[in-house]
Amino acid sequence: MLLKDHITFIVVAIVLILGLANNIYAPSFPTMRDAFQTTDQSIQFATVLYYVGYTLGVLFLGPISDAFGRKKLLITGLIFSFTTSLLCGFARTIDMFLLLRGIQGLSGGSIIGISFRAILADAFEGKDLSKAMSYTLAGYRVGPIMAPLIGGYLQMFFDWQANFFFLASYVAFVLYLVLFHLRETQLKKIPMKWKKTMGSYKSIMSNRSFLGAAICGGILYGMLLIVNLFGSFYLQDELGFRAVDFGHIALVIAIFTIVGNICNRHLLHRTSELRLIFFGTVINVFLALIQVVVAWFFPKNMWSFLIPICMILLFSGFISSNMASHAINSIPKVKGTAGALQGLITITTTLLVTATILLIPMKTLLPFACLYGALNLCVFILYKWMFLKESSEQ
Repeated sequence: MLLKDHITFIVVAIVLILGLANNIYAPSFPTMRDAFQTTDQSIQFATVLYYVGYTLGVLFLGPISDAFGRKKLLITGLIFSFTTSLLCGFARTIDMFLLLRGIQGLSGGSIIGISFRAILADAFEGKDLSKAMSYTLAGYRVGPIMAPLIGGYLQMFFDWQANFFFLASYVAFVLYLVLFHLRETQLKKIPMKWKKTMGSYKSIMSNRSFLGAAICGGILYGMLLIVNLFGSFYLQDELGFRAVDFGHIALVIAIFTIVGNICNRHLLHRTSELRLIFFGTVINVFLALIQVVVAWFFPKNMWSFLIPICMILLFSGFISSNMASHAINSIPKVKGTAGALQGLITITTTLLVTATILLIPMKTLLPFACLYGALNLCVFILYKWMFLKESSEQ
């Protein structure tokens, strides 16, 4: 049991890297823009590149870990993550920074693809697996909560480079844990059979409920990310807040996100997944419309930015996890392959959502509110015409 507790602790530590890597430097966006003498969009594009690399990592490195083992590939990913984090702090041009962020995303993809599901699935089963997964999911949510707050204070007392030096230090700590305290969990190597894997992917993709849930999950997570991409510039450049203030505001938003997940878990004892999904999608469409109206009349106001986002992300907690679990349960076999494919579709959708912010000039709250409204409407349409239709037929 002690060994399994060690594995859970290490996996949670690994998962925290992902939240830190993509959120810790968000409060420093305006400072980095000025330091690199570039545009808002170029700094935001670094997040898009991170997810490009992340997507490639999820796609290719999972099957490779089945064939060659988890630990070796995980160590390689951590070394890349440490190196790129350190080099990001020394980057002197925006082109070099963007290149490093893409590589960093690729290593992040290997980390999440291997540790989050594969190592736990190797080491646990039954109720022990559910318990370990719950701890890991908590760690996955803690990272984005704490990262902007830590980054805000690092920016206030040091400068933007301190974010990446802090990240590199933390990755070095996790690398030490993996090297000396994590055993290889993949004891039986599985030869790569890409043709069989592609056949399973094709079969699963024909399930409209599954596909709709995966896309909705990506949209909802992308909505959380673009808050940082837009909010850091908006609150500091337009409203005059400090980097550390943005960290505190991001913490409030993240807390509402977690409260939504907690409320959903308790409500599941009283009603069904499908009813909660319907409730969340309908409420969010109305909230998004209210957000647009508020942004029209108060385009440069912190409360008109904060309150609608907090409420939308709270009710999003009734949608994403319920859709994901319902869709996975709709695949009676190859649940491991289904989980990997769901992650790939979700993160690809997240990539596309975050990329949209590069195409829309946003100096006031109204364009951002309109984008949020469009995304919530997309979630409702996907729920209505893809997820709900096939779920009712099953």
